[in-house]
Amino acid sequence: VVWSPDSKLLLFVTFDAEVFVFDAEGYKLRTLQIVNQDSLDCMIAAIHWYCPPNQHIYNGMHNSRSTIYTLCVAFENGMLQLSRGDDASTAILLDTELNKIDFVKWSTKGTYLAVVGSVKSSGRSEKNPAFANNLIKFYTHTGQFVRSLKIPGESIKEISWEAGDLRLSLAVDSFRYFANIRHRYMYTSFLNTL
Repeated sequence: VVWSPDSKLLLFVTFDAEVFVFDAEGYKLRTLQIVNQDSLDCMIAAIHWYCPPNQHIYNGMHNSRSTIYTLCVAFENGMLQLSRGDDASTAILLDTELNKIDFVKWSTKGTYLAVVGSVKSSGRSEKNPAFANNLIKFYTHTGQFVRSLKIPGESIKEISWEAGDLRLSLAVDSFRYFANIRHRYMYTSFLNTL
């Protein structure tokens, strides 16, 4: 269950991988269209909605000319659907190459989307022939892959972004990790001036 940023819509996810759109009064409005739903054939692992500041919102839909994706629907098989609000005509489908997605979370400024999941790799232990590597994959607000971060431990329970999008706190098993995020800034020079 997730509220729209303007609190006018509510999205419900079912075990059949359907997303129903309700208004704030609880009346069903429609079903959110999933891109290539027949080929996905798996459950929805997570859903997260981000509201950019100073964006005009009308009935949960952002300006359709915007290139910023704000709604993320993550599937257990590693696929992501990013869309601009609940408008399915703007949706794109991304393959994260993760075997399993646990959850997703937009950064506080909406700059990055953290996708938490795992990939299976072959282990050399006789007790554990195949073990999972925990990964966090980062994507920009336009759906471009930035980088991945390998995390030790059994499973990542939760992540939390700092208000400035510069640090990430991770709860992994009984441990707490902190990660500093370095943004890639584009610089230019003009007549020996940076």
